[in-house]
Amino acid sequence: MQGLLKQMDGVKIVDSKPKSCTRKRSVSDNISLRFILDQHFIDKKTSLSMLNIMEKIYQTLLCNLTVYESKNNKILSIKVMAIDKIKLIISYFNKYPLLGIKR
Repeated sequence: MQGLLKQMDGVKIVDSKPKSCTRKRSVSDNISLRFILDQHFIDKKTSLSMLNIMEKIYQTLLCNLTVYESKNNKILSIKVMAIDKIKLIISYFNKYPLLGIKR
C-alpha cells in the first residue's frame, strides 16, 4: 500500500513513498506510537479539580499538558510520543493493571 497513511488507537503507520516531482525526498516506512490521557478538568462525582494530578503526570513523563473544550466541558489532555516514555507507561500498567470498565 504505497503512500498510504494508517492510524489506529495511537499507532501510526506510514508506508514508503518514492521521490516525485512534488516531493523532494523519498519517505521510508515509519511506525510511531502515541499515548493520550484525557481527563475532565472537574471530576463529576467529587466536583474537585483534576489539574493537580494531571500536572504531576505530565511532569513525571516530561510531556505537554493541554486544555481544550468539549461539549461545554474543559478537558485536560496529555500526549506522549517518546518511545522511552511509552515504555514507562507500559511497565506501569503491567505492574498496576486497570480494573473495571476501562480495562
